[in-house]
Amino acid sequence: KQKRSSLAKENGISDNTDDLTETEKFARKFFASLVAMKQSGQEIDNNTINNFSVSLGKKIVEPNIENKYNGQDIKLSDKDGTESQKKYYLKLTDLFKSYQTNGIGDELAMVSDNISSYSAGKSTFNYSGLNDIANAYQAFAGDLIEAPVPENLMSYHLDIANNAYNTGIAVRNMAKMVEDPIIGLSGLSQYQKYSEDFVSSV
Repeated sequence: KQKRSSLAKENGISDNTDDLTETEKFARKFFASLVAMKQSGQEIDNNTINNFSVSLGKKIVEPNIENKYNGQDIKLSDKDGTESQKKYYLKLTDLFKSYQTNGIGDELAMVSDNISSYSAGKSTFNYSGLNDIANAYQAFAGDLIEAPVPENLMSYHLDIANNAYNTGIAVRNMAKMVEDPIIGLSGLSQYQKYSEDFVSSV
């Protein structure tokens, strides 16, 4: 690390990374590491670069997100049993339907359309639309966690809320696909995990 920092300074690269995107930070780290490898006498061929890229890539694209909610956030309903479960199910269904009108479920189509249009030079990337969907996922999670739940459905309830909230984080990261591709790729990885977990928990 010290050698990378020293080489970066020699090549006119500042240590101050506060204003850099994650992609720019990665590019600097990648460059400094390659120079350090070369100066230490290590042979650098395509195989070395590929292995090095994969190794760094695995560190960057980390799908796990810390859960926002825990058991202390849950509000238990006064009664348990079939009737209480039915009431909870209907509440969950109505809540989900209300948030579908805010774009929940439309995010992949929006990402695909954005990338196609942007690549063809027809438009800029629509960050606001994806951020609105991200907000909808997280608002859904917030409303759900406030809803009383029968005790025997508590674990499902918590999983649904956390997976919805984390899907929102993933969608917000995907919105950075153009301005910060590493965050965008990380968002895709997170989205694959948490959107699948969300569907499964529901």
